[in-house]
Amino acid sequence: MCCLSACQKGNGNSNSIAGNPQTLILGKWNLMQQKFTQYINNVKQTDTLVAASANDAGYAQFNINGTYVSESHYFVSNGNGGLTGGNTTIAGRDSVAGTYNFSGTSFNLSSFLAGLNVSSAISTLTGSASVPVITPVSHFAQINQLNSNTLTIHLEFVVTYTYTATGIVNTVKTVSDLYYMR
Repeated sequence: MCCLSACQKGNGNSNSIAGNPQTLILGKWNLMQQKFTQYINNVKQTDTLVAASANDAGYAQFNINGTYVSESHYFVSNGNGGLTGGNTTIAGRDSVAGTYNFSGTSFNLSSFLAGLNVSSAISTLTGSASVPVITPVSHFAQINQLNSNTLTIHLEFVVTYTYTATGIVNTVKTVSDLYYMR
């Protein structure tokens, strides 16, 4: 009897998919951690890591028909008492639905995935009191790791904010690395 095996070490930058990605990705994935970086006009404004908790959680559900749903929620008690004398709870929810597919080794999403609450870390755009026109420029999604228990996805989105009253244009790029487990 003869047995041959081979191993390949990854460097962290290459995709690591153990098996058929179209089958492995199916089901519900719980968001455990998110690394979030934001650039405004190519200058890094934010670089933070957020871990899931009882007050900050999310998931992505990939279905066999090529659709997905991604949701996150957060709750914060500020302890100010409010009108009732108890804690005031601030809550937020993000819900996204779209389609996904694999084309060879490429992973494509029609939209973004909901992430953990990083709103306190997001830089505020300045330049005008007018409401900006937001224009999507590009988006990119890549699976960095996928096996029966772990899914990591790298996302990049670029949009422009154009303030109509002043003509000021800001380009905002957000980069998220999402770490999921079953």
